[in-house]
Amino acid sequence: MSEKIISMARSAEKNNDKLFPVFQKSLESDTHTEFAATAYYANARPKIIDLIETAHATVRRHSGFPDLPFHTSRCSNEVRPWAEPFMKIVRTVVPFLPLFTEPVLQLRLKALIQTLCEDIDGFLSQQTFVSPQAVTPSVS
Repeated sequence: MSEKIISMARSAEKNNDKLFPVFQKSLESDTHTEFAATAYYANARPKIIDLIETAHATVRRHSGFPDLPFHTSRCSNEVRPWAEPFMKIVRTVVPFLPLFTEPVLQLRLKALIQTLCEDIDGFLSQQTFVSPQAVTPSVS
């Protein structure tokens, strides 16, 4: 791993160390709007998809088929070091699919999820999702 990447990773860790206590305080808040704003960060959704798409592009590049979408069925030993973390990231985001309320983000995320399965509708029907109502403040 290059020194620049290691330095960037350390910088990101330091930033997270500063941000997580702020998020924790907001999540402990007795004010529901502050809690909901932290739990459901609208501006982050496109960035989350961008990051996963970047990881997908990296897996494709290492797969030897950069112009084809990656699929787990084509996971050779050579690409496994990149594919396994990518697949974990996608699996981590799956339960939050309903929180990506923008249609274009839903489509982009579903395309990424489809790298894990042949039948996306069948796969999604077997998942447990986070409810948008669980993170959106009620209007009283």
